[in-house]
Amino acid sequence: MIFIPTLSLHDTRAVAQILRDVPAAQACQWVLLYRRNLYEGRDPGYRAQMTDRLEWRKVFAAFMEDTNVRFLTDTEQLTDQYQTLGVVPFETAPIPMNPDFQAGRREAPGQFQIVYAGDARAEKGYPLFPDLAEQFALEGNTRNVRFRLQSNFAFREVRDDPATVLARNHLETMDSPAVELIKVPIPSEEYLNLVNSASVMPLLYHRDNYYARSSGALAEALASGIPVVVTSASWLDLQ
Repeated sequence: MIFIPTLSLHDTRAVAQILRDVPAAQACQWVLLYRRNLYEGRDPGYRAQMTDRLEWRKVFAAFMEDTNVRFLTDTEQLTDQYQTLGVVPFETAPIPMNPDFQAGRREAPGQFQIVYAGDARAEKGYPLFPDLAEQFALEGNTRNVRFRLQSNFAFREVRDDPATVLARNHLETMDSPAVELIKVPIPSEEYLNLVNSASVMPLLYHRDNYYARSSGALAEALASGIPVVVTSASWLDLQ
């Protein structure tokens, strides 16, 4: 079995070519998981975007004769989106969870800690944190409240996104012991400790981008018994 946990259009085209050109690949069971939204926004706005998704239909059509390929998403909303293409069947898989994210393993921090976990991205609400941190400072809560914000840029398009870059620069200029920025990727154990240190986790994700997409951070917070604040009318809100 070959499992690919997230694919783009380009990746899918490559897998189709491998299955066509490499005979040994056809003896494998392929499991392909799609975690990105196919359409922007929500139904009934999908129909107007279907002509822009013809390349997806062409690529999936290359798999119609392959009985050893399964297509998955990790939310019912994403499955509904990909099913509109009407080419190959999709199933909804559960979200995998590290068993170390357990409420019983979590120790309550001595200070009220607001944690942002994951790479810094505008669609995840990162640019909202400077105003939030300043508001707490204005109210004189910096002794009691601490922000711990994972602030690394995982993708080139994020490094080029003005809102995210300006937000991190703004947080750096605050030079406050109440704001901790983690600007590099961290190992799994450190990430686990970061999540478990949270008193609350704001997940202020873009409601249209995350109408259908899942959030691993939400699943981790809920498994660890951490209160969350989420954007209304999003997949996170539905959970």
